[in-house]
Amino acid sequence: MCSLKEILLCGEEWKQHDTVTIFADLLRHGVRIRLPEQAGFCLTDLSGTKAENVLAAVTDRKTADAALAAGVAVLGVELTDQALGGCRYVIQGVEDITYEYCRRVFRRAHCLPWEMGRTGRCLIRELCLADLDDLYDLYESVYDSDGFGKNVEPLFERDKEEEYQRQYLENMYALWGYGMWLVWDADRKHLIGRAGLERKVINGENILEIGYLIAPKYRRLGYAYEVCQWILEFAAEHCPGEKLNAFIEKDNRASLSLIRKLGFHWENQEILQGKAMERYVKSLLF
Repeated sequence: MCSLKEILLCGEEWKQHDTVTIFADLLRHGVRIRLPEQAGFCLTDLSGTKAENVLAAVTDRKTADAALAAGVAVLGVELTDQALGGCRYVIQGVEDITYEYCRRVFRRAHCLPWEMGRTGRCLIRELCLADLDDLYDLYESVYDSDGFGKNVEPLFERDKEEEYQRQYLENMYALWGYGMWLVWDADRKHLIGRAGLERKVINGENILEIGYLIAPKYRRLGYAYEVCQWILEFAAEHCPGEKLNAFIEKDNRASLSLIRKLGFHWENQEILQGKAMERYVKSLLF
C-alpha cells in the first residue's frame, strides 16, 4: 500500500540539527525518521522499506534528482545556499515541517488525492481518476433533475474527460493547491456534490471563482451552505485580500439565494459563452 512510513534525511547538513525535535509531529504519527549511512541517496539506503513508502528530505539538487529517479517522493529543504529548483516542493528552514505537510507532499508525488477538510457532515477532498464513475453518476442525477445547459454543463465523453481531469490534477491542484473538489458524506460512501475554487480569465480579467454543484437528493438540506462556508474560510486563509466571484444565471433562484446568504453582493452582469450571468462578489478577509 502506498502510504508515508519513513522520512529519509538526505544530506550531511541534517547531522547539525535536532531531528527528533524537528520531526516530533511525524514521530507521533508513527513515521520513522532516518539519516542514511552515507551522504547522498541510493536504493540501498531504504533498508527494505519500499520506495513507495518513503519521503526523501533532501538538501541538494543532485540527491533530489537521484531520489526522483528511484521513484521516491521528494521534499526539498533549504539548509544551505544551494538552490533546489528541481524539487516541486521546497521549504526554507525546518520550522514548517509537519506530518500533514509531509503527507500532502507525499500524496501529490504519488498522484493521490488530498483530503482538504471536513465540515459537520461532509468530507471535502480532491478528485482522482478512480472517482470518475461516481462523478458521472452525479452529473446524470443532475441531468435527470435539471437538464444540462441550464445551470451546469455536462462532462465530456469518457476518454476526453479522463484526459481533461488528468491535466486538471496536474495544472490546477498541483499549481494552485485548490480547484473543484468532491464533497462526500462523512463516511465516504456517497458523493454529495462538487464545490471549490478556480482561477479563470473572464472577459480579459483574472479572477477567483467559487463553484458548487449538489446532487438533487441532497438539496434543501443545508449541504451547499455548509460546504460553501468552509470554502469561504479556506479562501480567506489562502487568498486573503482577493475578491471572490460567483456567476449565476438570473433564473437560478436557489443559487442566488445561497450566494446572498453567504454574504456576496451583486456587482454587474457579464455575458459568458453567450449567456447573461449575474456577477456576485465577496472580499476575502482573514
